Amino acid sequence: MNKTAKIALWITMALSVSVVAGTLSACSKSTPNTQDQTKTQEAGQDVSFQKYVTAYNQFLNQTGGLEVGLNNYTHTQASAQTAAQLATQAASKNADVPPITIVAFNYVALGVKALQEGVESANAQTRPVDLAAKELLEKVQALHTKAQEFNAYYISKKYLDDNWAKDKAEKPALIALWKETIALNNKFGQEISAINDAKRIQDADALKAKGQTLQADTLLAISKAKEILNALKDNEKTTDFSATDSKVVELETILSEHEKAEQQAKADKKLDNDFYQKFRENLNQMVGQYRTLKAAPASSAKAKAFNGMVDAYNEAVFYKNQMH
Repeated sequence: MNKTAKIALWITMALSVSVVAGTLSACSKSTPNTQDQTKTQEAGQDVSFQKYVTAYNQFLNQTGGLEVGLNNYTHTQASAQTAAQLATQAASKNADVPPITIVAFNYVALGVKALQEGVESANAQTRPVDLAAKELLEKVQALHTKAQEFNAYYISKKYLDDNWAKDKAEKPALIALWKETIALNNKFGQEISAINDAKRIQDADALKAKGQTLQADTLLAISKAKEILNALKDNEKTTDFSATDSKVVELETILSEHEKAEQQAKADKKLDNDFYQKFRENLNQMVGQYRTLKAAPASSAKAKAFNGMVDAYNEAVFYKNQMH
């Protein structure tokens, strides 16, 4: 594996039931306001956290998230080294430069909306994740505004009037702002993961105790899959896969139990969708890419296989987030 390998992982939605406090029926009548405030605060934190996860995943979207959008933007004009070349290229296409941020910023706009709602519902909390959210919100709003401005510039073809003056003068600052936003989103994701990872096993235990085996095994599977990816990410030059092999065996055992639980749920008429099956299929694909990685003779092939693992994991997270 090398620096081209993906390490950005989508994040699963947390279970709201594990954060919100229980009913107040057993509380002392002498402290109802304090208890109500605590419940409201915890509920608010849960809503904000779900919004944070939604925002982060939108910003990371592989169709039009922040990094993909930046790559598309720079690639669109990569062959044009000067304003004259770019103008010639545009003229050959009826002076039509693609509005390179529209698709990307449809996703980013959804992320901004979710992040704004998350910050507002956090009720001025000062958890590290809340502070990271506020910092990111300020930056991504500025980026979104600037990107829309550039979109208008390209779509209206004003570059034909100013001979690319705005593009030449302001594009470096736009790209710098874009990169700063990506860095803050990565920091934001780390704060979300710190909370989510700690909760996941606790949530799985609670679900097991309630007899919700399928949901519990889903959480255990995604936790183990992330362990595998993190182990490979942090040990890029390893040739000893014995520890990771053990984690893969554990994951496959969980997935086997997961399949049995899904079949039972369908037999009991408690499940009428294929989200769990598709979730499991993608984690099995991740395992397949892991075995490809182990067998790969060159670092470039290993990086490609690792990217395949991340893609499969992210797709599994997508299906996990459809489950309710």
